[in-house]
Amino acid sequence: MRRAVPTDPDDFVASALMSLDQNPEDAVQRDDAQSLVRTALLSLAPEQRRAVVLAGAYGHTALEISEEEGIPLGTAKTRIRTGSCAFAPRSNTRGN
Repeated sequence: MRRAVPTDPDDFVASALMSLDQNPEDAVQRDDAQSLVRTALLSLAPEQRRAVVLAGAYGHTALEISEEEGIPLGTAKTRIRTGSCAFAPRSNTRGN
């Protein structure tokens, strides 16, 4: 299901995934996870970040991304794949 009003993927990066949990421990863990995701996303090139967010958070296909961004399908696929591969190790580290 799509959002009624589109949200710019760059705004998604800035807005932390909100939760209604009131438990302080959950809030700390959520803040840590949000920080890791934000840092990992911001380390990507802007076009890769946008493709990863559109595909991962909004569920867009590579074809939809290519049409929205006005780029060839192969380029959209490469941005998603390259960004996802670069994003995964960064989002799983905890500063060790």
